[in-house]
Amino acid sequence: MERVLVIGLGTFGITVAEELAAKGVEILAIEVSENVMQAMSGRIPNIRVIDPIDAGWLNSIDSNEIDHAIICIGNLEQSILMTLQLIEKGFTGIYARATNETHRKILASIGAKNVIFPEQDAARSLANRLTAPNIHAVVRLAENQLMADFNIPPSFVDHTLIELNLRQRFHVLVIAIRRRYPRIDSLTRETVYSERFIDAPPADEPLRDHDTLVLVGKEENIRSLINAFAPDEENLS
Repeated sequence: MERVLVIGLGTFGITVAEELAAKGVEILAIEVSENVMQAMSGRIPNIRVIDPIDAGWLNSIDSNEIDHAIICIGNLEQSILMTLQLIEKGFTGIYARATNETHRKILASIGAKNVIFPEQDAARSLANRLTAPNIHAVVRLAENQLMADFNIPPSFVDHTLIELNLRQRFHVLVIAIRRRYPRIDSLTRETVYSERFIDAPPADEPLRDHDTLVLVGKEENIRSLINAFAPDEENLS
């Protein structure tokens, strides 16, 4: 079981902790406020209250037993302090939240390799959903690299990945296929779908209706793919 250290139980930290716990991840939450700890103790069982100025709280945590550490604090001073403490104690897999570009630059300058912008990512996700409804589940891997689920247009059906040649045409990589299988529910008699995840799909695999391609590539290249098949999208409406 993965073990994740979540530091700071504001709205973002609580959401991260609860979502990870729901996926079976063991959470150790760190908070600076006793009142927050008491309010959240029924929702997140393993919470410790610490003094952020005293790095001694880390002595009771073995960095080798923590898979990821997520610093969810928006306060600039506390965020920098926590990030430094984790780096100095040898923690890896550190994710630090930044609230603006200056915050990001400071975190990067002290050695934070994974800086996240929850508000910006949420805004981009909403913009993508509004402007490209066949693209969803966008994950930002690096500054300009995305992983995204792409619902194939009708013109892709029955064609193979070799025939579509998306890597050469759009410089995006297909790493998996999410394939939906329709069946009739025995009780409601309605059509329902089960899903199969095809990892590293064969290049000669014909695509089927309702398939979703899991893509990795630069944001502008994925956007080019979307724009290229906008007529297909319009035909569906």
